[in-house]
Amino acid sequence: MRSNKIAITGTTSGIGLALAEALSKHNTVVELSRPSFDLLDDNTLDSIDLRGYDILINNAGADYKRADFGEHSYMDWKDTVKINLIVPMYLTQKFIMQNLKGTVINITSTGNQALPTTNSTVFYRTSKVALKHFTNEINETHPNFRVIDVEPGKTQTAFGINAGKEKVSSTNKMQPTDVVKAVGYAIEHPHITHIRIKNTNA
Repeated sequence: MRSNKIAITGTTSGIGLALAEALSKHNTVVELSRPSFDLLDDNTLDSIDLRGYDILINNAGADYKRADFGEHSYMDWKDTVKINLIVPMYLTQKFIMQNLKGTVINITSTGNQALPTTNSTVFYRTSKVALKHFTNEINETHPNFRVIDVEPGKTQTAFGINAGKEKVSSTNKMQPTDVVKAVGYAIEHPHITHIRIKNTNA
């Protein structure tokens, strides 16, 4: 497998950290993550130059608060939607405009498919559903680019704890390395445009 130049967002922990560690063994990896890159800041987003990259992985995700619907402040869910949807849309557009060909991998969520039992994650779910639709549409309309939807299930990271509530036991979660394997498979197989990773014991 040839070496690629890869940009990855959200590499400070969890799936992103595992991706950066694994892919940097045989590729040039640039991490677009805090503290050097605050993706909530528009000036930072504008400064990102993706010319010459082979692959962009939009992994950064957030669910800034899990609470009853009426308890979500605008600032909480605005930032959730920006990180999960606006940022990957913007970086995907920039990647396509700055290159002649390449691969974009957007990390969505199998939570798109599950019926919610509460509204605690409604803004997170909505942003991931929208990102999935965006990914599929751009993949169909830009033949020189492969825009891939990777949908992990519940993964053993600090994501839920950081959001304020975590109800799923670690025994029902996959490991970040499982997602890394799926991303690696997608990179190596040019016919892949969608991968859903199932929790085997969920």
